[in-house]
Amino acid sequence: MPIISKYSNDEINNLVEEIISVIQANKAPVDLALIALGNTVSNVIDDNVSEKQKMAIAKSFSDALLASMAS
Repeated sequence: MPIISKYSNDEINNLVEEIISVIQANKAPVDLALIALGNTVSNVIDDNVSEKQKMAIAKSFSDALLASMAS
């Protein structure tokens, strides 16, 4: 059963393109880009998720990342 998002593909793709554009504009090497993206994910979770849910959200995010690499 496919996962249905409350966001359109266009909304997601536009945001991803903007993020990638910033990384490319700064000529960030892969390791720096990954560090910055990881810190961004941590900040988004810290600033927007309750203490009780932080670990579950982080686990869900990491599982989704790993699954996307396997396909």
